[in-house]
Amino acid sequence: MPKRLDLDLDDSEVNEFISIMEEIQQEIREEERKWLEEYAASETRNLESEVDWLQQDEVICPLCQKNPLHQIRSVIFCACGVRIDVQQDGLTLQHLKSELHKGLETHEQGCLVSPSFSLLHFLENTNLAITCEGCNFMYIVV
Repeated sequence: MPKRLDLDLDDSEVNEFISIMEEIQQEIREEERKWLEEYAASETRNLESEVDWLQQDEVICPLCQKNPLHQIRSVIFCACGVRIDVQQDGLTLQHLKSELHKGLETHEQGCLVSPSFSLLHFLENTNLAITCEGCNFMYIVV
């Protein structure tokens, strides 16, 4: 049986204690409200940023992260030397952009480590992949 703590408190001390506890609870609720507002604002900014990014026609090369990707017929390429032939798949830059977004979003749901991008060469095919050593994530973009 738990021991009972006997304190000789008069009504004014009990009321003061209750008042202090109510103030603490109010402060906690206020902090929680502020945190939720900040979180909601951050989520809104992130969503707006993603929408803006998806609406842009330009796709920045994920490997060099400096130059835009271009497409001539079935070849997607960058000034840094990246060259991916998508003739077999019939893909476009917008499809590549969409797949990049899907891969990054999928990775971010479970890991905070920044992933890396690489080209995988198999036989005559070249694929763009997103990988993460932190969580062993791999996503084939194209």
